[in-house]
Amino acid sequence: MDGYRKTVRIRVMAGRGIVDVRALDRKETEDELDRAIVKLAERTLNHSRLLAFFFAYHCEPSWKRIHELYETQLRKTVQLSALKRYGSDALRVLREKARDAPELTHWERHYRARKQEE
Repeated sequence: MDGYRKTVRIRVMAGRGIVDVRALDRKETEDELDRAIVKLAERTLNHSRLLAFFFAYHCEPSWKRIHELYETQLRKTVQLSALKRYGSDALRVLREKARDAPELTHWERHYRARKQEE
């Protein structure tokens, strides 16, 4: 979901003290920030939140569609409200952990170097 992806990027960047609307542009390919966010998610989110995060961040257009995939592909029964809560919890955890996340250090160095060149 593009909106979810943008929200994650905003919160993770804010956790590093960075505000830059240009970094929110939707790109067809994963960039360095996306890879850092995914690594951070893999390290910090529990299984339920991680799975909901991946579907929302990379794959699906809506929570309703993610809910359908849980039932049809994963054969898991979960309430739609629980999926949304998992997504919200993931946002909170990523925001909190972003500040000191080693996964984001490399991205931030390159980001700040590019900003100085501008």
